[in-house]
Amino acid sequence: GALRLADGDIVSLDNLHRQTLFTERDAAEGTPKVTAAAARLAALNGEVRLRVVAERITRDNIAGFVQDADLVLDATDSTPTRFLINDYCVRHSLPWIYTGVAGTGGLILPVLPQEGPCLRCLYPEPPAEDDTATCALHGILPTTVMLAVSLQITQALRILNRTVIPGSLIRL
Repeated sequence: GALRLADGDIVSLDNLHRQTLFTERDAAEGTPKVTAAAARLAALNGEVRLRVVAERITRDNIAGFVQDADLVLDATDSTPTRFLINDYCVRHSLPWIYTGVAGTGGLILPVLPQEGPCLRCLYPEPPAEDDTATCALHGILPTTVMLAVSLQITQALRILNRTVIPGSLIRL
C-alpha cells in the first residue's frame, strides 16, 4: 500500500524511450523524476501512499529512507549506490532486489540476507565505474528494461509471498 521513491535526477528526453512513467512535457519542464513518477503512479492507483525524496540515496540518508520498508527495489545506474544498498540491507536483514540493465543485457538478483548470496558475495570489491556497462557508454534497449523490470517485480512478489529462491541470479 505504500511506495517510497528516491532519485536526484530530472526527466530528460533521452529517458523517454525506456522510462514509461515520464512524458515529453516532464522533460521540457525539467521535472524531477520522483515528482513525475509519483504523479503518474497516483493517477494509476490513488490508494497507494507515495513518499518522494528528490535526492540520491547516500550513506547519510539511506537509513531514513528505507526505515520500516518491507523490501527495497534497485533501479539505480550507480555501482557505488548499489553496493551501499546491498551493504545496508544485508546489515539490517532487509530483502532487496538488484536490477541492472545496459545495452541489451541485464541482471536481476533477489537478495534475502541470511538465506542466500548478496551482491557483494558475488562481487567482493565493486568494479571501477569505468569497468561497468552503463547506459551512457553502451546505450540501452528499451525492451530489455521492460523485461528486467517485469522480472524484478515478479521476484518482489515472490519475496513477499515467500516463494522466491534465494540466490537465483537471472541474466538477460
